Amino acid sequence: MNEAARTIPLSVRNRIAGEVTMTFDLGYYYGQHAPYLEDRETGAFINLLHENTYTYTVSETGDNHDRFVLNFYLVSTDLETPGADETDAGSSISIKSLSGKVLVSMSPELAQAENAMVEVYTIDGRKVDALPVRSSRTLLFLPNEKSVFIIRAVADKVVKSERVIYSGK
Repeated sequence: MNEAARTIPLSVRNRIAGEVTMTFDLGYYYGQHAPYLEDRETGAFINLLHENTYTYTVSETGDNHDRFVLNFYLVSTDLETPGADETDAGSSISIKSLSGKVLVSMSPELAQAENAMVEVYTIDGRKVDALPVRSSRTLLFLPNEKSVFIIRAVADKVVKSERVIYSGK
């Protein structure tokens, strides 16, 4: 794949109603794209490199061509790793996400830096938001779009980046 992202529909044929588990064997996958399973019915967005099974409930039997898609996103490293003049923050910066919100916690020393900033990028590197840090805890709301975002916190050339998956509302 040459593009930054690709979406591939995944069809399933359910013959019995009830619970079904899909298992993905990625033991020989060495691509430059991270694969994600998206369940369009429930909104689940699973990184298949970290979790290779997904269980869902079948309510209607038969063929379903619209419920699942496989999303492949090019792994971006320039935003996720500190630059030549930057240092990895380690545990002095923490990034946690839940339901479209992201909490960035910084040590008080870093939070007091004049240039302390939290930036939000799409997986393809487009900046969608930037907030100055005013205290040791910064809460931000992700754009209401299904996407993988990179949250990058910077203060005095100390950097921490994390990927956040948001499946929209």
